[in-house]
Amino acid sequence: MSAAHSATAGFEIDVDGQGDTLLGVSSPAGRAGLHATKSATGNGMQPIPALPLGVGRTVLDGRAVHVMVDDLRTDIPVGGTLPLELRFARAGTVTLQVPVLRFSEALSVLGR
Repeated sequence: MSAAHSATAGFEIDVDGQGDTLLGVSSPAGRAGLHATKSATGNGMQPIPALPLGVGRTVLDGRAVHVMVDDLRTDIPVGGTLPLELRFARAGTVTLQVPVLRFSEALSVLGR
């Protein structure tokens, strides 16, 4: 099996108060960015500059809106973690260690 050159990250964001905006994402593991699918059928994706977040739970499940990390500097095996730094307009910077799972496992964890 060959090493992956990119990873899709999904996670849950809980926002309270007045909402927030996810302004961007970075990772020491590679070139990270916010992406969205181009159509309802899921064909292709495009970068998005920011993600407005209302109050409550938002799930980035690796399908419609997600974080892509391209040009991975090293292989991150299933069971490892992918470091991410999220930049929010209100909450500032939040650092995550996202567990690396198979896609079907990740959907189950995210309740999808």
